[in-house]
Amino acid sequence: MLAKILKVTVGQLADAVEGRLALPAESAVMAPVDVHALVSAAARRAADFGSTLVNAIVDEPELDWLGVSLMKLATAYVHTPVINLLPDMVSLCDTAFALIRRGVRPRQVRDAYLIAGIGSLLLAAASQNLGHPADAHIQLLNAQRCAEAADSEALRVWARGSAALTLEWSATPSAAVRFLGSVAPHAVGPETVRRNTALEARICARVGNPVRARDALQRLDGLNSLPDRPDEVSTFGGIFSFPATKQTYYQAGAHDLLGDHASARHHAQNALAAYAAAPKQEHSYGDISLARTILAYNHLRLGDLDAADATLAHVRALPPGQRIAQLAPAVHRIHRLLLATGTGAHRATTLLGDLVTTAAPTRSLESPGDRSTQ
Repeated sequence: MLAKILKVTVGQLADAVEGRLALPAESAVMAPVDVHALVSAAARRAADFGSTLVNAIVDEPELDWLGVSLMKLATAYVHTPVINLLPDMVSLCDTAFALIRRGVRPRQVRDAYLIAGIGSLLLAAASQNLGHPADAHIQLLNAQRCAEAADSEALRVWARGSAALTLEWSATPSAAVRFLGSVAPHAVGPETVRRNTALEARICARVGNPVRARDALQRLDGLNSLPDRPDEVSTFGGIFSFPATKQTYYQAGAHDLLGDHASARHHAQNALAAYAAAPKQEHSYGDISLARTILAYNHLRLGDLDAADATLAHVRALPPGQRIAQLAPAVHRIHRLLLATGTGAHRATTLLGDLVTTAAPTRSLESPGDRSTQ
């Protein structure tokens, strides 16, 4: 290469290096050059390349502000009807995907995939609550892929847990079990571990595995002493947190499906009392309405029709925007129990109002022990 530049042979270059041959004079090697023009041209090329980087690589503040928006949406999701948040959630994910496609600096790649994956989890929950489980599955698959791209154990666990949660409410809840697995407490935050264990308890109770369900409930009680330590997902808060109130609601559901009617009623009442005492931004209208159906169902199982009626009055008063898709199978389960116990169709209609006609029933809410009430 050097011989070519100097317009000599390799042998001549070797001789010159060893002092045996003088190189051609400078005037013979290079033609006159306008150095000022050359420097200016080099500067223009650098500026052009810099503009390419600006368009193709995301500056750090852009991702930071996207994370702030995600945190706000995660917090609002708990107490705001999903239809009011959906446009912003879709926009956030579209922006995250666009940033990754454009290219991000190496040190930011992982953060970009985390935001995209957690945003997909948010859209998966929204899709499920709006009655679009197939779309939820696509979002969950994307979240799992982002978890692998980011190599984030917390996002992996949340994505698999959310997949199990979605399948739990499907016509084949037994498929949810394959997404359940043990989670090492040191790998993720304690809230994530508790969520995973609570899901295991309720899903196993639903699919007819009471031994594993009760074991998970026992382990869940032992996790309350873990010190608070947010992970990469739970740090966003809101729907990505798992406070004690939500844990109590899950325990109510598990005991309900196990046929522990007194325990189910006790936990449901405690969950509702805790939600009532919590700040407004922590009022999960979905959990509250489902906790009331659990409470009403177990009031009926224990023969307290008046208490069931008083509980269902709150559910009947829910505006359409707060009637999540999971509410329909819970209501139809109560309806079947009322008819099976001889309450009568008219009384059942009075207790449930228009709730029983809002959507088609789903078998997923039943535990094996409930099927005698069909």
